[in-house]
Amino acid sequence: MLRRMWREYELRNKKLIVFDFDGVILDTFDFAFDLTKQLTQKYGVFPVTVREDFEEMFEDNPWRYFESKGVTANTLASYQKDFLSAFQNAESSLLVFSEICDVIRKLSNTYRLAIVSSNYRDIVAWYVEKNGIKDCFNEIVGAEQKGTKKEKLEKIITDQDMRSEESYFITDTSGDIREGQEVGMKTVAVVWGYHGKIRLGKVKPDFIANTPQQLLTIFHI
Repeated sequence: MLRRMWREYELRNKKLIVFDFDGVILDTFDFAFDLTKQLTQKYGVFPVTVREDFEEMFEDNPWRYFESKGVTANTLASYQKDFLSAFQNAESSLLVFSEICDVIRKLSNTYRLAIVSSNYRDIVAWYVEKNGIKDCFNEIVGAEQKGTKKEKLEKIITDQDMRSEESYFITDTSGDIREGQEVGMKTVAVVWGYHGKIRLGKVKPDFIANTPQQLLTIFHI
């Protein structure tokens, strides 16, 4: 009884860290870039031919970016379906970033962890289980959950009975940093994903991590 009460007390007093998945935990940039080039050509929407084109999509929510380019709702729905299906079929070929799993395990001893992703929840769950970090996370919110990244972050904070000012968002794109800031979370930008240090610095995250191990320094582990 006392042990359970102490465990509940510890859990209530742990601050929350929400991880983005693609570009933070899973190395997907090259795969997603090549896939985007193929699908934008297939659907006859705006061309994505070079890295700069692709990175620009993530200055905001990428699906809003499509809408700003005049892509219709029906075309966007078909595009999203093809995009996520390709990720399902690529499960065995994509790898997590070196050292990130060890960092996550260490953080989970002191912080409450969750994942928010534009990928399907089942895909995310498959990777975290495969890499032995499934039990580190209290919650995974994926593409099945409707809404913007901001709305999904708000859901996680509510689900975990936390306050935004006690919560951190670790991500790799300027657009996601902005959404975390809108929620009132502290933001941690990582430079090994979709956006580099210069682009990320322009949106003024609270912290910038150059390596996974540097996350331990930021969170005083």
